Amino acid sequence: MLMPIIPQPGIAGINLTYSSDTADVDGFAAAGSPSGDVTVNITITSGTELYASTTSNYGLDLNGFSAGSLVNLFIEGEIQGKGGKTSGAAGGPALRLGCETNTSGAGAIRGGGGNGGQGGTSQGSTTDVEVGCVIVGGAVAGGAGGAGQDRVGGPASGSSGSSVYSSKLSGAGGAGGAWGVAGTTGGTGNADTCGAPGYNNAGSAGGAAGLSIKTQSNTYSNLVTTTNGSISA
Repeated sequence: MLMPIIPQPGIAGINLTYSSDTADVDGFAAAGSPSGDVTVNITITSGTELYASTTSNYGLDLNGFSAGSLVNLFIEGEIQGKGGKTSGAAGGPALRLGCETNTSGAGAIRGGGGNGGQGGTSQGSTTDVEVGCVIVGGAVAGGAGGAGQDRVGGPASGSSGSSVYSSKLSGAGGAGGAWGVAGTTGGTGNADTCGAPGYNNAGSAGGAAGLSIKTQSNTYSNLVTTTNGSISA
């Protein structure tokens, strides 16, 4: 829920307060899409989450303000990116800046966790005294990577590899990353091989961590707010 016109003591400007969980907040639009330089004071109350619904969106997007504007963020709740949800998918960013921005408060800005990588495919082979190496079982895909952390849950473990034959497995999926952390690489299977056509492929890389803040080269100062994930232009 957005509650406008709740001023912060001693600071003039446009005042916005969020006191209930809200997805994909466009701070510029919420401030009335001002055409000139403004000061905007945004408060996120304790226990409130501004969160991204996809890895392409931001929990709070401040893009659009003129270069001479100033945004003061009073964060007692959280701004959150979306976690990666398919094998190797990157986590999403939490906050995008559009002008000079100050943050303060005991809250957090958290990039989404990267999804774990897919486990490697395996195919067993054994020695036949007459014809050499022969396949034992077909090619078996590795396990899926675990989901990266976001408000829905995570980080999740990757799925186990599947049976190639007997107790031999394809590679396990990598684990999803915690807030602002990349997913881990998928594992390699353990099928016995005597050479081609048998193999144990390496797993794929985990997804990159979501940024806590995308600055777009705007000036940024962080007084006490916790960040999970990199701050980058």
